[in-house]
Amino acid sequence: MGAHSGNVPWDPMPTAGRERRIADRTRHPRWRQPPLRVESAYCINCDACVKACPPVFGAVLRRTFTVEIVSELCSGCGRCVPACPVDCIVENEYWIPAPDAWWDELIGAASVRT
Repeated sequence: MGAHSGNVPWDPMPTAGRERRIADRTRHPRWRQPPLRVESAYCINCDACVKACPPVFGAVLRRTFTVEIVSELCSGCGRCVPACPVDCIVENEYWIPAPDAWWDELIGAASVRT
């Protein structure tokens, strides 16, 4: 079994596409849906979105007091939306690039697995 984050097994599938997007910090050019984001004020940290996000994307980043969706990794597929019991996941139409700290966490989590 992979690494754990809180009470949730978290081990995004290492794929060439995901790893390349992490290295380049870019969103796939063919993704037409806007990425999603978590309204942190309403999030209850249940980790349902972490479980629902397809591992090939691994876009949901579990942080200490909240979860964040890394826009560059989010395809906008929406699988996390119905999983959220408080409906706090919304479209992020005017998204901005993820902060460096999030990328450092993603890279750190990847190096722990290898």
